[in-house]
Amino acid sequence: MFMFKKITLTNVLEWGTYLLVFLLPWQTRLIYKFGQLNGGYWEYGSNSLYATEIILWLLAVLFFVYFFKNRPSIKNKISAVLVFLLIIWLLISLLWSLDRNLSVYYGTILIEGLLLYFLVSLGPAKKIRLMISFILAAAVQALLAWQQFLWQLVLPSKWLGLSGQLADNLGTFVVETSSGRWLRVYGSLPHPNVLGAFLVVALIFIFSLSLMANSRSKRLFLTFSLLLILPALFFTFSRGAWLALAICYLLFAIWLIVKNPKGIPLGEKNIFFVKLSLSGLVIIVIMAVIFWQPFLTRVNGVERLEVRSTEERLGSYHQALSVIKPNWYKGVGLGNYTLKIFKDLNNTDPAYTYQPVHNIYLLILAEWGIVGLIIFLAWCFYLLLVSHGSLAGKLCLVSFLVIGLFDHFLWSLYFGIILWWLVAGLTEEKYVS
Repeated sequence: MFMFKKITLTNVLEWGTYLLVFLLPWQTRLIYKFGQLNGGYWEYGSNSLYATEIILWLLAVLFFVYFFKNRPSIKNKISAVLVFLLIIWLLISLLWSLDRNLSVYYGTILIEGLLLYFLVSLGPAKKIRLMISFILAAAVQALLAWQQFLWQLVLPSKWLGLSGQLADNLGTFVVETSSGRWLRVYGSLPHPNVLGAFLVVALIFIFSLSLMANSRSKRLFLTFSLLLILPALFFTFSRGAWLALAICYLLFAIWLIVKNPKGIPLGEKNIFFVKLSLSGLVIIVIMAVIFWQPFLTRVNGVERLEVRSTEERLGSYHQALSVIKPNWYKGVGLGNYTLKIFKDLNNTDPAYTYQPVHNIYLLILAEWGIVGLIIFLAWCFYLLLVSHGSLAGKLCLVSFLVIGLFDHFLWSLYFGIILWWLVAGLTEEKYVS
């Protein structure tokens, strides 16, 4: 007679969290309010319900039951206070928001991110298993990226949240060289840079777990994951993600050396880390040699599309300063940056041209003012410099702070916001029950 283990609330919450992390990259959503500017679709004014949001809210309800039942004590009280201040400022900023409904929508996403943050940092899910779930999700995305690059095509799927992309079509993100247009892979995510950030986190987890890989099966899993994910990161041609990974790997190597003043000890686990590092270097060199034209184009940045992209970003910085200057102390309201540009600076362009500034620090300053930016940065640097959380989580947070210098999705898109707070939860030290 089979004996079935009793399924408890803790089991459901733990494995539900792993499932949520695994499914996060899939962008299946219902757009229930279409934003429009000048007769065109306006992404940053639209309201959507993602499938993963439903899972998150179900887990949040279970988490509240779990929390009040187990009464875990919050070890990192200063971090909790700073998060509470973020929520207070979110509510206060609604008073002067340019479009309050838009701020409520983006505020709801921020609250969802905070729920995930507490679920990961205070819930029963094990951090190592969360990292493994994340790596598995990244491996699936890497397989999809391989297919997209080899076919130079993103196949559309309504139910999986995939928009069709073809390298020859205008509006598709590509690297343009003398030999033609090379598709930058998306995975199931809305932009190659978003996929790049996701894969960087997975690679940081791989190198971190390599120091704990005490069996052949674990080492094989991490090796095959690296062989899949690192080339996929290359195919994104995301310079911000490349830079973030290089910085975080360097910091990780320095940490190992500082921890062991005589150098990295050649124990079995550390030998595997060295082998994994050398394998990664070989992969990068091979990819750069085979695809030297798009690689050098992205590094040098002198081709037509690269120059145009740089000019547009510089123009967006000037635009951001025009928004910030009269609103630096309070901001224009969460999610209202593109609407402010349309109303006050330029109301004649097509809807797709209204984009947030490609810098999360300028974007937060524009939308939340100096108070919001100070609270946000204080929380980030507290986690990095004062708290005693996991090294892997801290390195991921560093990667986001680097990527945030060049992009906006970590503050402006549902997936970016959720990814940020997932990493924040992994950065936190576990509670003491």
